[in-house]
Amino acid sequence: MTTKVYRIWTNRILLVLTFLILFTGFGITYPGIVEPLTLGLLGKSLSFRLHTFLWGPFVVAVLVHIYFATGPKTGVRTKKQDTEK
Repeated sequence: MTTKVYRIWTNRILLVLTFLILFTGFGITYPGIVEPLTLGLLGKSLSFRLHTFLWGPFVVAVLVHIYFATGPKTGVRTKKQDTEK
């Protein structure tokens, strides 16, 4: 797989993890709103456990995202200029 495919998947995974972190954090703070929205599936205790668990994968995804964002670009080559002439 090319680097572009890795970058796309990293962006999508980071987007999903960001949404889950925000939603579970909102579920911890306002369980009365989130619980009916999720049909009783996501209560305060489950929100707290998921929120705590998701920090590790979130940090890894952010670091991989930063690596691909600042790393070498594929397909872009610079010519070495001959300065010895």
